[in-house]
Amino acid sequence: MPIQSSHAIVRKCKESLWKLIFDHKQAGTLNLDQPIKILFDQSENLIGDMLVNTVAFRALKRAHSDWTIHVLAGGVNRDIIRTNPNVDRIHTFAGTLSAIRRLRQEKFDIYYFHKNRLKLDDFILLKYIGSRVNLGRNKDRFRLFDYSIDEPAETEVDRYVQFLNFLGIDDIDCRYDLHLTQEELSWGRSYVNTLSGWPIIVFNRYGNRRGKLFGRARAKQLIAEIDRVYPGAVLARSG
Repeated sequence: MPIQSSHAIVRKCKESLWKLIFDHKQAGTLNLDQPIKILFDQSENLIGDMLVNTVAFRALKRAHSDWTIHVLAGGVNRDIIRTNPNVDRIHTFAGTLSAIRRLRQEKFDIYYFHKNRLKLDDFILLKYIGSRVNLGRNKDRFRLFDYSIDEPAETEVDRYVQFLNFLGIDDIDCRYDLHLTQEELSWGRSYVNTLSGWPIIVFNRYGNRRGKLFGRARAKQLIAEIDRVYPGAVLARSG
């Protein structure tokens, strides 16, 4: 049996066991006409995913200034939103049990879970944080989720637009919303000044999972296209 196939079988068996133990929740409903306290789960420390979240933070606060936004973040990706005025509180993830102890007291109205796959810790957090409703994507086969957004989406930004539309928010600015301190801006300008030529184009071909990695052939293709469109550019790339 292929290794990948055996891993998929083991993963499915584990998920079935975890569903049997944890996949139970008293159904909850949303009332969007009152102030909402919402938790975004970004505990995996993914910097890119946290950056995409900023689109949702800004749109929510523009539409509902009285809503409260909390983020469960990792020790690294929390710096992306450290100075974001649209985030009311950041909770640094330091383990499942400590997160449950702290977050249960908040009595969230919405726990928004953006991940595709549920791990054991995810089942436990969704079960015991005790939010009124759990909202996810393509999770209609799980009883832990009160609402599931099942529309196809090509990009992470598309996924957040659909999430915002679900909450009745339209006319969304899809640009990232990164707030930098003067010290960080000064450091960035100093670094750019050390590079010769203009414009400067930077791309990162790495991802947190193998499936998101830009292969060498794809990277060479992108470099060739950049050279064709911007022949005077200085190209900086990682790897």
